[in-house]
Amino acid sequence: MSETKVNSELFRKIADRIEREPHMYDQRYSERENDEGEAACIYCFAREILGSPDKGDKYLNGRMMPDDDLRIAVGLNIEDTQTLYHYSWKPRSGLTVPEALRAIADGKSVQEVSA
Repeated sequence: MSETKVNSELFRKIADRIEREPHMYDQRYSERENDEGEAACIYCFAREILGSPDKGDKYLNGRMMPDDDLRIAVGLNIEDTQTLYHYSWKPRSGLTVPEALRAIADGKSVQEVSA
């Protein structure tokens, strides 16, 4: 899975937030306005919950990534981060986004819960 320790509590908080406010989640955008306010992706929720400053994205092998401090706080390795951070990420068939995030919190790999 990852050489770092997954921040299980954070993944559960993000899952809870998406369940409470599903209209505020949109993996395709880091931030966008909707009728309810600003919708965000998984990493933007992580940044908000952690109170982490937005240091901007970076690129690694042509793929966008969050800054290293945020990646480390989330607790995923680079490969898993690139998968989960990608705008086209979806949970595998049969899982909702909150269920996939809770599965990661419980020890499943990002690859195991991804479509």
